[in-house]
Amino acid sequence: MDLELTTDSRATMPASVASVDGFARIAAFGRSLVTRWRHAARKHQVLQELAVLNERMLADVGLTRGDSERVAELTAQAYAPIDGTLFQEFQSLVQDLVVRPVGRFARRRRAYHNLMALDDRMLRDIGLTRDEIPAVVKTLTGDAPAWSSDAEEVSTIRVWNRYRAAAKELGQLDNHMLADIGIVRGDIDWVAEELAIRSVRPAANANNSSAHRAA
Repeated sequence: MDLELTTDSRATMPASVASVDGFARIAAFGRSLVTRWRHAARKHQVLQELAVLNERMLADVGLTRGDSERVAELTAQAYAPIDGTLFQEFQSLVQDLVVRPVGRFARRRRAYHNLMALDDRMLRDIGLTRDEIPAVVKTLTGDAPAWSSDAEEVSTIRVWNRYRAAAKELGQLDNHMLADIGIVRGDIDWVAEELAIRSVRPAANANNSSAHRAA
């Protein structure tokens, strides 16, 4: 069963927030287009200005005719800096706004069907009930965590379940009790996530060691 999943803060964003993020990405690409236009316009202007100078006038400023392109590019870069190519920026935009969301949707749908195919006992083994499956799938990206292997697909579900439990327990502590253990209320999410990951990772490593010994 293929459950290559991990939690994603973007997955839990309200739709309005995700839309704003998409608009911001498009706006950034638009600003890049404007910058590239200003860069090209400035370069063209400098080339025209140098083209009307004769060889003696160019020599007076320490240039030759062959330096015109380089000087124009350096001037344009200082005026409107650009990095990479327009194609690379457009490719990145398409990846962020089309390819990744479509892939994320497909993997969530696959995860949903895979989890629904488990019987109730197997769901209990990974700390889930059938009613919780839709909520869990909404918080998953489909990207496998860096420390995960194919034999640990359900570990991510355990991480999510233990993160939820840890966050709930920490959230019930008052500010004084949180200070006693060295955290503030704003730290609860990342502390709970780190505890959940650490609680699953050793077991996953132990499974890998056993598998290697058996081999």
